[in-house]
Amino acid sequence: MTRYILLTFIVLFSFAHVNCSAIANAISALQCDEWLQQETSSDLNELCRELEGYVDTDTSTFSTSVSQVMPTNDIATTKRIYVLLTDSSGNPITTVDREDVTVEVSTDGGTTYDDVAIDDVGNLEDVNALQASLGMVIDYSGSVTDSDLADVNTGLDMFFDVVMDTDVSSVFQSAIIKFSEEVTVVQDFTSTKATLLTAVNDTSYTRTYTSMYDAIYDGVDEIKEETTSLNLLIVFTDGLDNDSTHTKTEAVSYAQDNDVPVCMVGVSFADVATLQEIAEDTGCFFIYKTFFTDLDLAFETLADQINGMNVIDLDDSFSETAGILKITIDVGEAAAREITHQF
Repeated sequence: MTRYILLTFIVLFSFAHVNCSAIANAISALQCDEWLQQETSSDLNELCRELEGYVDTDTSTFSTSVSQVMPTNDIATTKRIYVLLTDSSGNPITTVDREDVTVEVSTDGGTTYDDVAIDDVGNLEDVNALQASLGMVIDYSGSVTDSDLADVNTGLDMFFDVVMDTDVSSVFQSAIIKFSEEVTVVQDFTSTKATLLTAVNDTSYTRTYTSMYDAIYDGVDEIKEETTSLNLLIVFTDGLDNDSTHTKTEAVSYAQDNDVPVCMVGVSFADVATLQEIAEDTGCFFIYKTFFTDLDLAFETLADQINGMNVIDLDDSFSETAGILKITIDVGEAAAREITHQF
């Protein structure tokens, strides 16, 4: 009898414990939702990260093959097309030759196409002139701890070491923009790596709310004046927007109107669906990592994709100012990849 009572007690206790745990998790999830909207209590930071199912699993644009023309400044003037190509594992395809590519243009809405002469095909890292402006937009909201920032800065240090393999880059220039409640350009565009790293590693910026949409809008405002033919905004964030004046729609439209792709790098509490929408709507890619300690992998991927971007130089005779480009590229697969791009 005693044994029966004991077993009954154990079963009831286990049932109560499971249900209490479920209630605790439900309460914690609600607390985490509220905390993300306010970011006023750092005590919940680690608890929310540990809550099962509250943060997403690693994902990115590069989980499948990618064939994408990057939005750029006036193609008729630059006579240059930037194409992001990856294999089915997300690795950049960097071995495209001149004979692998054909380009056509339509000025009647895609009814007919004319051949476009190609001068050369290569990779962005091998271009011998200043080509790309990279606006690095860094989240300094209250949910980012000192340890998190150390991981962010390690990743950014590695990124600049890869894309700027010399002290002064001949291909890239970058600016450092930090945001929390306010958005501040802490370093204007420069090609000097040491200057950029100094700005990155200064962690004195005040951490409060998350004005991500304002940061994107202001970032576009900063980069749109640059005369480089490829202007990329790269936004790092760990959370949800909770303090912007501008809406997501306004930020995305401003980027689209100025041909600025917004590449999104998220971690931890970042809203993956929102990151993906912003990246896709502006013509760029997104990367999400669950843990800050894996951000070095995210920035390594970012650097490899930018360096390995294919550059197609059109013949000087190309003069169309508007239309549809059709680019066909043989990358050794069963069928050539065909990409259309309205400009």
